[in-house]
Amino acid sequence: MKIINYFFIIFIISIFLINQSYSLEDNNISEVINGNSSSTNSQEKIYDINPTISSLSSLELSQKVINFYSKFPRFDFTFSRINNTFNPKNESYIESIILTGFPFGILVILTIIVIISSVLAIIIIKARDYCRKKSQYRYKLIKYHKKSQRSTFKCIFSTTTTIILLVTVCSCLIVSLFVNQDLDSAVLLSIDNLESHLSNRVDIEEKVLKECRPVTYIPYDAIEIVSTTKRILNITTETKEKIHKYEYYRYEFIFISSMVLFALLSLGLLSIIIRFKIALALFIGLGLMVLCRVWVVPGTHRPMGVMISDICPQMDQIIESYAPNNISPYVYFFLNCTDADRCKGGDSLIDQKINSLEVSLQRAKKYHFSNSTIHRLEDRIQGLYDLSRDSKDMLNCNITSNTFKSTQNLICIDIINSSFILSLLYVLIGLLLSISFITSLIVYSNSSIPKKSNDGYGILKYNNDDIGDFTNNKKSINSYYEDGLNTPLITSSIISDGYENDSDYDNDDDISDF
Repeated sequence: MKIINYFFIIFIISIFLINQSYSLEDNNISEVINGNSSSTNSQEKIYDINPTISSLSSLELSQKVINFYSKFPRFDFTFSRINNTFNPKNESYIESIILTGFPFGILVILTIIVIISSVLAIIIIKARDYCRKKSQYRYKLIKYHKKSQRSTFKCIFSTTTTIILLVTVCSCLIVSLFVNQDLDSAVLLSIDNLESHLSNRVDIEEKVLKECRPVTYIPYDAIEIVSTTKRILNITTETKEKIHKYEYYRYEFIFISSMVLFALLSLGLLSIIIRFKIALALFIGLGLMVLCRVWVVPGTHRPMGVMISDICPQMDQIIESYAPNNISPYVYFFLNCTDADRCKGGDSLIDQKINSLEVSLQRAKKYHFSNSTIHRLEDRIQGLYDLSRDSKDMLNCNITSNTFKSTQNLICIDIINSSFILSLLYVLIGLLLSISFITSLIVYSNSSIPKKSNDGYGILKYNNDDIGDFTNNKKSINSYYEDGLNTPLITSSIISDGYENDSDYDNDDDISDF
């Protein structure tokens, strides 16, 4: 529903254009609405977007994106193939739009499965180690190792790769913040432009009717047109509120996700640099959970882009299809604003009112009416001149066509480009994060940093039955008993005979104190 609301403005445009077409069917109505001047200088401000990234307003890019989306295979929930003809009333079409984001839903599910499996594996391993410790002694080597002895080529390569990946993800996040801001502006302006135009049009239509009532009879159809425009404005205002609400949630979701990712990247870089196992484990664990949010972004923005790619190539046809056959030429006229003579035929009613007031003004000056009366008449006449100019500027095809084209450009260029680039960035972020988790695991497996004992040696703890094995060693063994225990302890002077080099026990399962 959120995706459909983004494009509900298209149907509002259609209804609005149909309403304007009815206004041209009656000459009396057109005389009220239009002026006898051919002035087309619009006074209404059409807002435009200046994206931070200029390429987001590229028409060439939008055409490539539309072609890319149009090649997607479409299937509904029953796996029946669906074409890309825009038809929101068809449930199968809506299902096919939703399923375009399904691959990212699978990635979210797989990420959740990995998280659950990892938690269960850790619990099983810890339980196994606990049972093993209860049944027999384990040898523990806590000899201090110099960093140079641990830094193997694999560890150096994985550390460097992880840092490069995390820095690249950080760069993508910075770019995504600007793209998200531009997308937010484009979505909001697409509905704000339309709502602003309708509001101004309703205001002028009401003023025209108000000024013409004392002069002549106003046809019922003209009053209906104004009331219909009001209803369209109310619908547009409600839609605007919904779009602003949904866009707020969309923008905040991505913004918060970006901030969480920045914090996660900081933790990852810190843990990689200091090679602290707890920090590395926390980085990977939290990263998998954040990865679910990452896949949600392209999973929701791709369907939006696919729907826009269906609308834009046939937008005029879509709007005209909602108009009855007998007024479709008028709809086409407003969409393209051709045959400008059709708008002529004047605001004779307003002109009659102006002529009547000018006669009254001349009479007032001739018979020396009070200055206040003369000023009121002059202000009244000036107001009618302004209203006549506004009606010529606002109530013709030009302003409607400009508003439509502005909205069309925002949707078919800025919005589709921004949503595509944002989806692409988050796909790249997700892939780079996944690879960085793998390289971080390699760093994790080589980050055992044992605690250094006070005398610079480690301690080897063994069972009493194993003393004979050590006494066979030709090297001197200095043994003593720990206070209150019957477990003999020996200094690590025997270690070099049991392990010829550090690599023999660096990755030993019995190393547990880091």
